[in-house]
Amino acid sequence: EMIVDKSTTYVVLGDNGKTFVDRNERLPMGPARQATFSLFLRNKSPEAEFRACLKSICARWASHPDVERLRLSLFETPDMEAERRAGYPIKTHPVDMQYQAWIDITVSKPAVLAALADNAMAADLAAHVETIHTYPTNVVFTFVHNGAPTLAGLRGYAAYDAINALNAAQHRHPRLLTWMYGDIVREGQIA
Repeated sequence: EMIVDKSTTYVVLGDNGKTFVDRNERLPMGPARQATFSLFLRNKSPEAEFRACLKSICARWASHPDVERLRLSLFETPDMEAERRAGYPIKTHPVDMQYQAWIDITVSKPAVLAALADNAMAADLAAHVETIHTYPTNVVFTFVHNGAPTLAGLRGYAAYDAINALNAAQHRHPRLLTWMYGDIVREGQIA
């Protein structure tokens, strides 16, 4: 209670997490090199319609040449009672404060984000989305890339940053990582 007053766990299963486009030539990690935003959304319409709307909009946005990266995460309805029974005693955000989706988008310049919302798209959003909260992203943390964990995913971003700053190559050694994390490292291979 002293650190987190309220919390909600968001889960994305299977195809409900999709990267529509990623033009990054290297693994996105560290200070954001381009204009990157997180859009958190609450639904107005039934789940199926809300999700179909967001998938359609993300597909259109991904075709824009100035959209460098776009990922859509559609959240499962949180089961906070199950978490409490599992020993995670938290105060949950009320349902009307929980999100149902997150869009992670990187554009070549901030003005592109405003240009993406044309009138037809605005009408779709207004019909299916109750709330959009948009936040700039200053640091990018990539924990899984191409299906494999990254060093930041295994060790945490602070450790990743320290290992790189200190050139502590021994902390990347495949045998060490396999010993620490087991099969998830896939015989020492990390992204």
